[in-house]
Amino acid sequence: MRELTLIAVGWAPTEAGRDALVLGELLARTLDAELLVVTVEAGPGTDDRHREGDELEGELARTPAGSSIRARSRVLTGGSVPKALLELAASEPALGMLVLGSSHRAGLGRVLPGGVAAHLFGRLPCSIAVAPRRYGDARAGSSRPALAERPRVIAVAFDASNEARAALDLAAEIGAAAEATLRVIAVDSRSYPGTAEPRPETAPASAGAIDLQSELHETVAALPSELRTLPIYERGAPVEVLLSHAEEGVDLLVMGSRGYGRLQAALLGTTSTAVISAAPCPVVVVPRPALGAANG
Repeated sequence: MRELTLIAVGWAPTEAGRDALVLGELLARTLDAELLVVTVEAGPGTDDRHREGDELEGELARTPAGSSIRARSRVLTGGSVPKALLELAASEPALGMLVLGSSHRAGLGRVLPGGVAAHLFGRLPCSIAVAPRRYGDARAGSSRPALAERPRVIAVAFDASNEARAALDLAAEIGAAAEATLRVIAVDSRSYPGTAEPRPETAPASAGAIDLQSELHETVAALPSELRTLPIYERGAPVEVLLSHAEEGVDLLVMGSRGYGRLQAALLGTTSTAVISAAPCPVVVVPRPALGAANG
C-alpha cells in the first residue's frame, strides 16, 4: 500500500468537483500531505483552462484551511478521464490516494461511484476516496453544519481477510494523524442466506471456519491504545449493519477492495458496492494488498 504523502483530487467546476476538493483538503491537512488538484482537459482551447484555473483558485481559498496546505495543480490530457487518471498514478509513484466526487445520479447525501470511479476500482495502485453529494456545502459560510478540522470517528469494515487488514492499516494511519477513534465493525452473516460473498483468494484456507469475533478482538487488541478502538461484532446482513453504524457520527468509512480476474478488473464485492452506493459519509476503498494482486 502506498504512503499517504501525496493526495490527488479529481476536480471540475461542478458540485461533485467541489465535494471532492473539500474532502481532499481535509485529508491532506490531516495527514500533512501534499494536495495535487488535477483536471482533465476537455478540449484544445486555452480559455476554458484559464477560466477553470481561476475557479479552482477560488475554491481552494474557500476550503477551511485556505492556502495553509501544500497544493499544486496539473492538467491531464490524453483521452478518457479514467485513462488520464490511471496515467497520473503511473507517473506519480508517491500518489497514495485519489479523491473523487459522487455521481450526479446519487440521492442527496449519498455516495455513488459513478462512471469514473467504477472504472478505477481495482485498477489503481492507490486508495480511492469518494465524497458524498453536497459534502462541500459544509464549508464555512454554508447553512449546513461545518466540517470538523479532522475526522473524529473512523469506521472500518472487518472480515479478517487481507483486504480488510489493509483497510484497517490505512484507517489506523489516518486515525493516528487525526487523533480520532476507530470503530472496527465485523458482521457475521452466516445465518443470513444470500448475504455472504465468496472470500478472496488471499483469505486463509480455513476461512469458513474462523471465529470472526475472536479475530476481531485479537486484531483490535494489537492496535495502539491511543486510537481508542471500539470492536463491534454483530450478526446480520452486512450492508444493513455497516450503513446503520455509518449513520452514527462516522466521519470516514474505510473498506477493502476485492478485485478478481486477470487484469484485476474494477469489481467490488456486492456488500462493498451496496455500502458505497448508500453511505452518508465519505468512503475510502483500499486496493488489494500486493500479495492478493499477485495471486489474482
